[in-house]
Amino acid sequence: MNYYDANAVANESAAARYTNYEPPTICDCGSIAEHGQVYCPVCMDTIDFIMRNAVKLLIHNTGFTEDQAEQAVCHWLENTEEFKERRNAKKL
Repeated sequence: MNYYDANAVANESAAARYTNYEPPTICDCGSIAEHGQVYCPVCMDTIDFIMRNAVKLLIHNTGFTEDQAEQAVCHWLENTEEFKERRNAKKL
């Protein structure tokens, strides 16, 4: 069967940009990330959008400043177990 796989072609083109035999970084979604990045451009944009909205929601719902909201998001990311325990305790 002969078919055109646009994603495979895009990944091969992205891989061709790497020199000195440096292997490309694969994003968690399976696409090739930009050189020096962990995530592909689509995932980077999505993560940025979601995190900016999380900060906006904290500002709106708590009255935090932007810096406080960003610190709260960082604290949550660094202490997910603490928040999971709190959620589980509420379910009881």
